[in-house]
Amino acid sequence: MADPLESNELPEPPVARDDHQVGSTPTPTILAVDDSPQNLTLLSRLLKPRHRVKVANTGERALRLIDDGHAIDLILLDVMLPGMDGYAVCRQLKARASTRDIPVIFLTALADSSDETHGLEVGAVDYITKPISPPILLARVATHLNVKRMQDLLRDRNHSLEDQVRRRAAQAVAAQDVTIHALASLAETRDLETGNHIRRTQHYVRLLADALKTHPRFAAYLGQPGIVDLLFKCAPLHDIGKVGIPDHILLKPGRYTPAEFDVMKQHPTLGREAIERAEHDLDVALPFLQIAKDIVYCHHEKWDGSGYPRGLAGDAIPIPGRLMALADVYDALISRRVYKAGLPHAAAAAIIVEGADAHFDPAVVEVFETLQGDFERVAQVYADSDVEIEKKMAQIRRLHAAGARQLLLDAIRQQQSCVDALIGHGGSTPAALRPDDVPNHHACAFGQWYDSEGRTRFGGFASFQAIDSEHRRAHALARRLVEAERAGRATERERVGIELRQTHARIARLLHELDADAQASA
Repeated sequence: MADPLESNELPEPPVARDDHQVGSTPTPTILAVDDSPQNLTLLSRLLKPRHRVKVANTGERALRLIDDGHAIDLILLDVMLPGMDGYAVCRQLKARASTRDIPVIFLTALADSSDETHGLEVGAVDYITKPISPPILLARVATHLNVKRMQDLLRDRNHSLEDQVRRRAAQAVAAQDVTIHALASLAETRDLETGNHIRRTQHYVRLLADALKTHPRFAAYLGQPGIVDLLFKCAPLHDIGKVGIPDHILLKPGRYTPAEFDVMKQHPTLGREAIERAEHDLDVALPFLQIAKDIVYCHHEKWDGSGYPRGLAGDAIPIPGRLMALADVYDALISRRVYKAGLPHAAAAAIIVEGADAHFDPAVVEVFETLQGDFERVAQVYADSDVEIEKKMAQIRRLHAAGARQLLLDAIRQQQSCVDALIGHGGSTPAALRPDDVPNHHACAFGQWYDSEGRTRFGGFASFQAIDSEHRRAHALARRLVEAERAGRATERERVGIELRQTHARIARLLHELDADAQASA
């Protein structure tokens, strides 16, 4: 039976125009697929005034044409084709992500309702039976092209919004990373640790967290998406509270006195308070800040409850704090510091294992035992070089010199005010002044900076010993001055006052030498 679209003439199918636009309006491209050349010719003539038309006489050729990269906006598809029929072509188009959104309109002589239903089921947007009415065909084509245009616009806008969201999310992550790095670096500049301590401990924490993700006691927390990455990022913040610890305690090379240790134990609280202030300023609760607080505040807690600052025990200690505790202690044991040599891995591991059920969560220690080789590799990759150790020592010398100088200046000013009062340059002498009231820098300040262990560990500065000697003399003279004043011995008071002023002048010169020593050590 003749095709309803056949004509008596059989011209060659027209070649589609090369122009993609009419004026500034994009010209839609329609692919007509029919095994009848006459039908393709008539469809081309009907559509060509408003559309760019491409033709194919088999389903296979239609698919090849699309695979060659031709952009198609709509397909007019015959059902009865040689080889692959129209239904099969439509199914293939809808199965591909690159072509599933191209609207397909079946043009066919199959007029049964079941055929139309089948055509819609395989993915067509419309079904037009032959013989076709040109106005109806053009109207249906225009409708579906408009729908596709709107769908493309919405999809492009969605992609644009998704790109913006991704960019902003990446910017937020970058800002978060920079903030963490800046805070960690700030703490490191004032600590005895090197920057590699931060890198080692964060890798230790990641090793432990990855190994514990499936552990029954840890899976609910560590199995959450992104938690291990956040632990890795936040681990460098564990000692940011040390920024608030005075230098003469933080940088002390020897053992702390009980009073000094009480001050040092404040650093977890200081770090947590700093993060809480940041949260308050942001007026938002961010997951990484909670993790950071758990690490900062709880990494000195112990499994048996003997740690600080809160004396938490067992599972009451947040998981980030438990992981950080082991990582921090292990690194302290195996690493060279400016004031000690590191232990061999085996000795450090034995101490960690011995601390199970006391210092550390036994499950964390159990996992550590299986990861010892990985811990050793991290320690080797991020080991401190001699250059890095010397650089840290020079930094500490500068901090020591700056701190000692300031303490000395403060003590001199306090002492000088007493001296000025006694020898008539600062007002009348306080009636209740006693020799023991004279400020003694060595008792209250300088001794914290310059002791035998400090000289041994850091080499000291040439001016330290001379300053120490001169200021001891100044303190003794100031006491004699007070005694002479109280006893009414005017001549002695005048003589001692002159000697004391000369001593202070020598101390001033020595302070300049101290500055020169500090600069040379850098």
